[in-house]
Amino acid sequence: AICKLLNITGQSLGEFDTLEINEAFAAQTLACLRMLEIRVNLAHPDVGTGILMGNPINVNAHGGAIAIGHPLGASGARLLTHLVWQIATGNSRHAIASLCIGGGMGIAATLRVPPERDTLAIEGML
Repeated sequence: AICKLLNITGQSLGEFDTLEINEAFAAQTLACLRMLEIRVNLAHPDVGTGILMGNPINVNAHGGAIAIGHPLGASGARLLTHLVWQIATGNSRHAIASLCIGGGMGIAATLRVPPERDTLAIEGML
């Protein structure tokens, strides 16, 4: 869903500073990071920082569904609320939220603070 959303919005993953992937399963999240070519050093104390094209990107920086919880039916709301909080507190300016859905489907959304404003805008959703 992330790749399809980036194609639709004409953006590249390198434009983002934060990525939240719902961790329904650890292997699924690791597979997504590999597909997106994001390297994460799992032995590093700051596990939430990944490297994308030589640049840092925050990946589930405060823990994902495995650490925080996976509230069935509310995972998307939890994940988006967390990203809005990240942006509102100045920890992110351009973020992607991504969730898996049963049956091999997925959903993704981008959020950012537009350069001309200080408030959040939901940019695209798929």
